[in-house]
Amino acid sequence: MTDDVCWLYAVLTLAVVSSFDCVSYSLPLTLAQTEVMTVFKDRQDRASQPTGKMPKTPNENASEPEPGWSLWQRWDNFPHHLIQMGMSNRDYGGMMDMEYACFGAVGDFNNEKKSQTYWYRLADQIERIGDEDYIQIEVGCWMDGDFKATMSVTGISLS
Repeated sequence: MTDDVCWLYAVLTLAVVSSFDCVSYSLPLTLAQTEVMTVFKDRQDRASQPTGKMPKTPNENASEPEPGWSLWQRWDNFPHHLIQMGMSNRDYGGMMDMEYACFGAVGDFNNEKKSQTYWYRLADQIERIGDEDYIQIEVGCWMDGDFKATMSVTGISLS
């Protein structure tokens, strides 16, 4: 593991960094931690490549949304009255992992930062199970022209 990935692994597993041994430490990560680490590694790889002008929004260089997804929208505009999310421990914990990856801490004091940096998009496909309609939602924090971290969660339609 690289030092940065090792440090992130230590933080996500709540290990004490000063006594953390990357070579011999091999506890499995949760799915949410794996997603955050994957995004972190992707950002590291991209950061080492030369870049041009940084886009101001996630949609700036996209003429159409990625297949299967809506365009990215500001988190402030999320339709909480139509979609409920964060019901599972995986989703709730994953959102906390993402918040930590974005801001280095978790708490209400990040609410203003979230309103400035969080974006979301909805999957085109809705899955019906029993009487409920489920939809995939991708949430990310957009900083310095790129997503610093993203997280996929499941929402339930309230309409």
